[in-house]
Amino acid sequence: MTVVEYPKRRRIERQTSPGWRRLAVAWVFLGFCALWYVRKNVVSVLPMLDNPADFRMYHEASQDILHGHSPFNTTGYLYPPFFAFLLTPLGMLDLGTARFIWFILSQGFLVTAAWILWRALGRDWLAACVIGFVWAFGTAAFETLFMGQVGCFLTLLLTLAYTRSAPLDGTLRGASLGIGAAIKIFPAVVAAPLLMARQWRALAAAAISSVLLIVVPWTAVIARFPGPIKPQSASFTTGTPAMLVWSVPATVLRILDPAKAGKNIPDSWENGWDLPRLHLPTRNRVLAVAASGATFLIGMAVFAVVLGGRLESDDLPLAMAGFTALTLAATPLAWTHYQVMQYPGVAMLLCGAIRMRRWFMVVATLLCGAMLNPLPVALLTRYYNQRGGSWSPADPFMLYFWTSTAPAASLVLFGLCIYSIRTLLATDNRGKNRSVPAMYSR
Repeated sequence: MTVVEYPKRRRIERQTSPGWRRLAVAWVFLGFCALWYVRKNVVSVLPMLDNPADFRMYHEASQDILHGHSPFNTTGYLYPPFFAFLLTPLGMLDLGTARFIWFILSQGFLVTAAWILWRALGRDWLAACVIGFVWAFGTAAFETLFMGQVGCFLTLLLTLAYTRSAPLDGTLRGASLGIGAAIKIFPAVVAAPLLMARQWRALAAAAISSVLLIVVPWTAVIARFPGPIKPQSASFTTGTPAMLVWSVPATVLRILDPAKAGKNIPDSWENGWDLPRLHLPTRNRVLAVAASGATFLIGMAVFAVVLGGRLESDDLPLAMAGFTALTLAATPLAWTHYQVMQYPGVAMLLCGAIRMRRWFMVVATLLCGAMLNPLPVALLTRYYNQRGGSWSPADPFMLYFWTSTAPAASLVLFGLCIYSIRTLLATDNRGKNRSVPAMYSR
């Protein structure tokens, strides 16, 4: 009896050993991703915290509130007042301390978003490795962190909106989008798929939370806080040709004020980041708005036609991730660091494509992820350094091409999201035998 059982035990051990090898490889890969993330987004950023960068205007606006003044006293504060009110606890601290705490909070936002997404994608090793890879090698997080920007918080809010959290599924999903819209208006657009999926509770939560968080603080500023009642310049809403704004309208504005080979690049390209002092010709502003509207409307039409106006609640994660990509391509202002908000969508697409063995889609998603930020940033940084810290003399093809890859990649990601949803719908069989977990979880 013992002689018979022993070979069986050996056979079982031999069959399970590849699983242990895969587990070891996963641990090594995750460890490498963690080390790279810490090196790039912690060790490299900490010495830069002495430079307050964009965080200064947040801090000054919150101090204006504490001193009884309008947050729009701060030149460069271009957000709804809600965010200034939200940061008033940091406004009570000196700039250096507040900057460090915001850095810690931003790291927490990113890590929490990764954990929530991992749970939604099945809590397995594949999901962990995909998320670790995207978080470690998506360089937009580095930019967001060293500038003290709000992108990490918005990434967490979008992740909450994408994932399901029963029994507060609709309420939490909509409220997350509403809070995001009260900080930067464009997350409101991500709520569009909720309408097609007839998610009325989520839509109501998004509408109520966004209206309350925009209207109430703004009313308070008008009634109780002396000073300007809106940003000191509204021209930024039509976009800028600044080099580090990567969207369809920004590309149009750069074409309208063209670079010439061997010459200095146009001043609007180099100094267009100074939005309160930016003054574009009326024709350029109109064409930029037209490009933005056309991009979004065409995307909406393609989404509705391809899916036939049909969207299941289980398709909402990919649908909203697609609309995030579309919005970042169409919005007049999409700075390079905004691409951190595409981390969850890229991870969902990549994980789903690997699970379904769609290797062409895996490659396409990886290429799009590289084109959103890492590759163009690396090549443009090399271009800039080779010219001794200057964009001039201009190489028009180089500049036009690498500042246009991010919106193009965003539109392709939008298309990949539609394709993925369409693939799931094709196997739906009128709601039966559908394998949604194959896309999102184990």
